Amino acid sequence: MRIGYACLTIGVPNTSLRHCLLKNASEYKLNELILYNLKSLENTIDYNIRNSIKLFRISSDLFPFASNPVNTIKWPEVYQRQLKKSERKLIKAVCAFPCILVNIFRFIIW
Repeated sequence: MRIGYACLTIGVPNTSLRHCLLKNASEYKLNELILYNLKSLENTIDYNIRNSIKLFRISSDLFPFASNPVNTIKWPEVYQRQLKKSERKLIKAVCAFPCILVNIFRFIIW
């Protein structure tokens, strides 16, 4: 049986995503949140690998206010190393699974 879920890993330690209110969004705060969320994504991927879950949606909360003018961080460039690390894990985990998931992830980070 193949199972999957939509973006929120509830009840699994160290996988929650953080966010903030627009009025509290500063470059420092957003960088802090993004680093935390990328670590949570890595933990989620590890959990999914351990539990043979090969389908899940990555939440848009990963990068708070990514398309809002308040977020001036060039996050695809700044966090390229962390995103590539997650991409490698996904590629390894889904090697026998349809490549569309990996291609979607690549689209996100490029």
